[in-house]
Order: sequence, then structure tokens, then C-alpha cells
Amino acid sequence: MTATTILIVEDEQIVAANLSRKLARLGYTVCGSTECGEEALTLVQQHCPDLVLMDIRLAGAMDGVAAAELIRRECDVPVIYLTAHADRATLDRAKRTEPFGYILKPFDERELESHIEMALYKHQAERKLRASEARWRVTLGSIGDAVIASDTAGQVTFLNPVAAALTGWSPEEAQGQPFTQVFHIINELTHVPGEDLVARVLRENRVVELANHTALVTRDGREIPVEDSAAPITDAAGQVTGVVIVFHDVTEKRRAEEALQASEARFRSVLDNSQDCIYRFNVQTGYFGYISPSCESVVGYTADELRAHDDETALAMIHPDDLPAMRAAFARLEESGAVRVDYRQRAKNGDYRWIANHLSLIRDSAGQPLYRDGNIRDISERKQVEAERERLLEQQEIFVHLVSHDLRAPLTITQGYVGVLKDNLAGNANATVQVSIDAIARALKRMNVMIDDLTMAARLEGGQLPLARAELDLAAWLPAFLEHSARVLEVQRVQVELPETLPALAADADRLERILTNLLSNALKYSDPGTPVRLRVQPQAREVMIKVHDQGRGIAPAHLPHLFEKFYRADSSRKAEGIGLGLYITRLMVEAHGGRIWAESAVGQGSVFAFTLPVESDSNSHS
Repeated sequence: MTATTILIVEDEQIVAANLSRKLARLGYTVCGSTECGEEALTLVQQHCPDLVLMDIRLAGAMDGVAAAELIRRECDVPVIYLTAHADRATLDRAKRTEPFGYILKPFDERELESHIEMALYKHQAERKLRASEARWRVTLGSIGDAVIASDTAGQVTFLNPVAAALTGWSPEEAQGQPFTQVFHIINELTHVPGEDLVARVLRENRVVELANHTALVTRDGREIPVEDSAAPITDAAGQVTGVVIVFHDVTEKRRAEEALQASEARFRSVLDNSQDCIYRFNVQTGYFGYISPSCESVVGYTADELRAHDDETALAMIHPDDLPAMRAAFARLEESGAVRVDYRQRAKNGDYRWIANHLSLIRDSAGQPLYRDGNIRDISERKQVEAERERLLEQQEIFVHLVSHDLRAPLTITQGYVGVLKDNLAGNANATVQVSIDAIARALKRMNVMIDDLTMAARLEGGQLPLARAELDLAAWLPAFLEHSARVLEVQRVQVELPETLPALAADADRLERILTNLLSNALKYSDPGTPVRLRVQPQAREVMIKVHDQGRGIAPAHLPHLFEKFYRADSSRKAEGIGLGLYITRLMVEAHGGRIWAESAVGQGSVFAFTLPVESDSNSHS
């Protein structure tokens, strides 16, 4: 262990030499000796001794007290006075330099050693205390909360930067000021001054929370809402030595809370005024939580009555035939988190109503189910409409079938007789008779087409013609389609424009053939003889667009929204044969594929009929 080094400052050389010998016998090392106060400071700076033994009366202008003050302030080395002077004035001067000992001459070695060891111990303890205080101040100065400390007299002893910024007091200005002046608080609602927290903490010796609605009045008069607590500061013996208050500005928190409350109020208002029945079922308790007032109009029960239902009694209100669907929906809800299920629910009056319930599952951070949120809508009227529609469609199919059957029989007979007439009069009939026979044959053919269209429309509307989807390579299929259609279309007038690559389609080839035949035959019919019709295929992101361009006289804008309606005819001229089902059937077949169809036209500028079909896969393409 390194020996303690001591500097001797003594104006009598004999005394200094004697003192040096004593220190050596005690095991200390004397690093130097001087009789001058000015030189003492220099030697301390050079040798950094552990302790200075200082005589008060020294040679030169600077006495021992003045030298000790400089050493304490600039070098932080402990000083013990060695002097024969013990008058009150000398003691008062010496005390102001905060010495670590005061030994009157003469003294013995035991007294000298005890004073030296005590001085060294106290100095080391003070260093540790100052280091601890420095760490404490750095820590409190760097935290995000504001911190103010006071002594037991209620005077400020510490103010960190955050507290300085909030209060408007600098740490230097606040030092020694009354705590209630620096930390001036009021009730932000009543503006009544807040209580003296220091006095209360000292009185109750416990942590005290700030009252609600506390506002800090800054030095310049601004009011800042704050919250947190004050606590006593105790020493090692448990004695209260002061009070510390930790607080923070809650302006943003208040704004966030107010915004949240306003949002919740708006959300609750939306829920409360919704025509749908909205509820939250607590999975953990097994009972309903929130239930919107509109639920009573849907199921007849009040919100309070519904809250008394648990999971099983709620399920008991569902039609027995629909319970399997509901339980299956709960199972899907666990997997997907959101489902829709339609079922019949018994209302309070005993009637069953059709319900559409959109369910979503809310989980906690650990993934455990918390709530089932439901949005219930009464769809009884819609179900009645759907049932009536199904009934009408079924009746329509029966009617069309009967009409088709009853009309085709005389048509077939009539067509047979017309054929016999043509054969018997071949070459012998005059021109008028021949024209009449041809006109009858064309009319019969049109009637067959009309019956076919009526039958097709009815079957499509009733879902009796499901698609036979298969992968379709348009690049190879289109030329084959045009070749096959040469007998019914003037294919030499059709100009086909294909891109270099085309995606695969999942389509019904027969329906696609019917769609294109309808659109191309219309385009050819309403274009001037000899003018071409363009068939363009354009791949899109998730679909293929097919367009048929003609150079006809165009369609008035007023007709465009109605072209694909049932029995609608934009042209009543002789060219417009049929009863207005061709484009309607075309639309049904396009929509059955999941596509869209529309028309673009202007009078005198031709027309474009376009439709889309979804692609089979983004990754499949054919060149």
C-alpha cells in the first residue's frame, strides 16, 4: 500500500524538522517543507500530497489561513492547522477555510496521528459524497421529467433543466428561493392556489400525489397542466432532509385524451344511431357487453334483456335448422378472424327473422380471443324478394319451356309445308309466289331464333346453364373460331389485332363463341357493305379486354346506358331484327365469366363494343 504523503508548511525550521521526524516514525512520507504561504500552493500543485500540515503564522505576505483557502479551492487537498494561536478571531478565520483539523502546539505523536487519519477519512468520504452528488445531478439533469428538490426549510436546493424550462426559473436563480414561489401551482379549473407540497410531505413523511387538474404557473404567468408526485429525501439514519418533486407537462397527453374521448363519442354516436344491430360479446365472461339501441328494432329485445343472455341462450334463439351453419361460422371465425353468416333468429314475439351477421374476432396481445363483434342486419325482406324471384324465375322457365314447345310444334310443321311447296313449285312458280315463299321461310327462321333467345335468356337468368370453364389459348382459338364462323359471318371483313403474348383464360369456349358471334354480326350488320370490322385483344393487369370496332352510323348517347337491358331496341328499322335479347344474353354470359361489358359510340363515328374476361393466372401466358 502506498504511504501517505504530507507537505509541511512551518516558518520555524527546528519545528519543521522535528515534525518531519515524527511523521516518519508514524509511517508517513514528507514530500516537502516550506515556510512561505505562496510557495506552499506551488509545492501542492507539484507534488499533489495527500495532506498539508499548515502553521497559521508564516513568513511573507500570505499567512497560513490564506494559503489554506487557495489550496482548498484550487487543489482539493485536506489541510490541518498546527498553531499556538487559539484566539476567537483566528479560529473564525480558520473555520471559513473548512479545515480537516486544528491542533494546538505542543502536541504528541498519538494526537498528531489521530488527527491525520481522521482528516484523510473525512476527505475521502467527502470525495465519495461529491462524486455521488455529481452522478445524482447528471442523472436528474438528463431524465425527461422535471425535478425540483428543497431542504426542510422549504428552500429550493436543486432544479434540473426540464424543471427550469417548465417553470421559467434558471437553476442559479431558483437556488435558495421559496419552493412555493418556484413551483407555483393552482387548480386549473378554479384557479385556487395548490397546497404547499413540501410542508405536507414533511408533515406526513410519505409520497404525495399531485391533485387532479393541477396547473403550474410559470414565471411569466403561463399555465401548464402537470402531474406526478412529491417524496421525502432521507439520510442514512432515516431522517428527512428535504423533499423532491418529480413532475411533467401533460398538455399533449390531455390533447390526446380529449381527442380520444371525442373520437369515442363520435364512434359511440355512430354505433348508437346505426340502423344495424351492433354488439360486442365478451368471450371470456360469456356475456354481451355493448349492444346498440337499434338491436331492439331487429330482434325485439332491449339491450338490458340481451345482456342477460349468455352464449348458449343466445344460440337457443337461432332456428334449429340454422344452428349447424352458425357453429361452423364460429369455427371459421377462429381461423380467419372475420366471417358472414345468414340465419333465422327468433324475435321476442316468437317470429323468426332472417339475419345477416358480420362477425369479427378481437384477440389480445397473446393471441387469445377477447371479443366477438357482430353487425346484424335484418334481411327478411330481401330473403322474401329472393324467394319470390326464384319462384318467378321457376315459373318463367316453365312458361318459356311450354311456350317454346307449343310454338316450335306449329313452326316445325309450317317449315315442313314451306319446304314441300318449294320442292313442288321448283321452276314452276311465278316470281311473286317465289318471293312470298322465301319471305315465309325467313320469318319462320327469325321466329326460331326468337324462341331460342327466349329460352337461352330464361335459362341463364335461372342459373340453369353453368359455365364449362377450361384453359383457353386465345392466340390459337381466335383463328379457329373465325374459320368455323365463316358460314355465318363475313370473316373476310374482320381484321384481328393480337399482341405478341396473351395470358391464359379460364373460359367456356362455347359461350365465348356466342359472345363474339353476337358482337361481330351486329358490327357487320350495321356497317356499310365492304367496310372492315376490327377485333382487338388487349391484355390488362388481371384481365383481357376484347373490343369490336365498326364504322357504322353510330348510336345516340341516350341509348348507350340501356343497350344491354332486356328487350331494349335502340334501332327500330328493318335491319334491327329480333326482340332485343341479343345484347342482354351477351351481357349475362360475360358477367357469368366475372367480366364487364360496355359500349362506346357517337352518331356518325361508328361504335365500339368491349368486354373483359379475367385471366386464369398472372404467371401463365402464351405467345
